[in-house]
Amino acid sequence: MNNLLNVSVKDPKKTSFEGQALAVTSKNQKGKFDVLPYHSNFITIIKEVLTIHLEGEKEITMPVETGIMKVEEDSVKILIGIDTGE
Repeated sequence: MNNLLNVSVKDPKKTSFEGQALAVTSKNQKGKFDVLPYHSNFITIIKEVLTIHLEGEKEITMPVETGIMKVEEDSVKILIGIDTGE
């Protein structure tokens, strides 16, 4: 049983992160939220901050002006640095 998420964070020029994580935290128009393994599938516009929780109590935190997060079957794909129209 895999209790990790496959996470990729990309912007138009590069991949900022690609690997496995315990959880991902961000904010959308409704507030702060977490994505954990076995999370239901969804797509949302994110803003302000993105935190990737790694094993060993490590975290990667990056500012996000706007981005799009897609969660599907323990895969989290995040596109940042794009114009979402908001």
